[in-house]
Parts: sequence; C-alpha cells; structure tokens
Amino acid sequence: MDITIKLPEEIILLINKVDNIERLLANQIKENHPESEKPLTVPQAADYLSVSIGTIRRLASTGKLPVMKDTKRCYFLKTALIEYLKNNTRCQFSIESKIDKFLSSRIKKGGYHG
Repeated sequence: MDITIKLPEEIILLINKVDNIERLLANQIKENHPESEKPLTVPQAADYLSVSIGTIRRLASTGKLPVMKDTKRCYFLKTALIEYLKNNTRCQFSIESKIDKFLSSRIKKGGYHG
C-alpha cells in the first residue's frame, strides 16, 4: 500500500529554506573554528594584511606576530593576524590630534608657513 502525503508548496518551501540555513550555519561554524583553520604562508599573510612580505618577516622575527614554523617555512593563522591588528591599531583621532599639536607648536614658533 503506497501512501503518499502531499504537502502544500509553502511547507515544502519552508523545509527547503530551513535545510539551506542549517547547511550555511554548519559551513560558517566549520570556517570560523580555529582548529579547522588553514594556515597562511608568508605571502598569503602579507596579502591578507595588505603589507609587504618583508614586514611580515620582520614582525614574525621580532615576536610581534605569532608564527608557526615547520623546518624552514613559516605559517600564520588568520585569527592570530586579526588579534595582532586589534592590539596594534592606533586611533585615528589620536594621530590627528598629535599632528595638530605639532603644527600649532611650529606656527607659534614661526617655523611653519603652510
């Protein structure tokens, strides 16, 4: 005996949407989980941070940037690069106020003629 249940199109659409949401969430968790993170090479890390390869090497050699070494190769995790950025970002307001202070002191001394 073949019993086929016919569901309304709206319910089928909702079921498909829920399935898609579950799949997207599973992929998001997989991508953001640090243990499943694929390490970046030096050129990839430089590209990710939009800096030169030399800058990456200097930051790694001075211990400012966490690095993983495998014989002669260096690898970086995106999460470590993001943490580095968070901890080493200067406030634009602070920089601008220092520039303004410097320029105003130069103007008072007569050394700046803009």
